[in-house]
Amino acid sequence: MTNPNIELIRRFWAGYATGDLKGLRATVLAPDAVWHVPGNHPLAGCHRGPEGITTYLQGLATGDFTADVWYAGADEKHVVEVHHCVSHVGDGSDIDMDWVLVFRIEEGRIAEIRHFPADQAAVDEFFNVLVGNN
Repeated sequence: MTNPNIELIRRFWAGYATGDLKGLRATVLAPDAVWHVPGNHPLAGCHRGPEGITTYLQGLATGDFTADVWYAGADEKHVVEVHHCVSHVGDGSDIDMDWVLVFRIEEGRIAEIRHFPADQAAVDEFFNVLVGNN
């Protein structure tokens, strides 16, 4: 049996992969959703609301990432996802590491996202070079 919260996260990533940001805003993200992005780089910080989160996703896309989900587990209010992420920018600072994301679900929508990279310093360097320094 598939967990509906894991299915929600799959829809989230499918919308991101296909560029259906309107669909994410309308059906997947809660109106007051927040994505907490750690680090010291231009994309770090708290991205609020569906508009803020989809704007962050557009910035993230500059990294030309692929991700392989290794694990996803869920209960009634949370999904924990472990994936391996590789960037393909080709500038010498590409990322090749594991990440953990924790999603909080409320009323069938994503209310909060926190992510944890295996090497925060490498992420900071990558996005400071790619997007520009703070």
